[in-house]
Amino acid sequence: MTKHNIRGIERDPLTGEAAPYGYCTRHRNHDDDWRIRQQLRQWNENGRPEPAPNAGGVLRRYINTDWDDLYKWAAPYQTPSAGAKPPTLPRPKLMVIHGGVGMANDQDR
Repeated sequence: MTKHNIRGIERDPLTGEAAPYGYCTRHRNHDDDWRIRQQLRQWNENGRPEPAPNAGGVLRRYINTDWDDLYKWAAPYQTPSAGAKPPTLPRPKLMVIHGGVGMANDQDR
């Protein structure tokens, strides 16, 4: 059985921030295809900007250091993004767990 998937990287034309996307060919949406092509074209026309390393700051939540000096030492060729977001906690992913009378493990209670 052959899988027909469409996937790639969607880029913000101004910041270069990337987000993966994917869908099967049965659910292909030509509006999304057009939007992704336009974003990629604009990203290329803007000089293919790359986001600052670790923008968003997952490490910043756990390690207290002078990040500007660290990045100057580790990646002197990169410049920090002017619009870097302050470190924030990730959004919780909530899930409903169904249970109760009649469940297979009920007899063990």
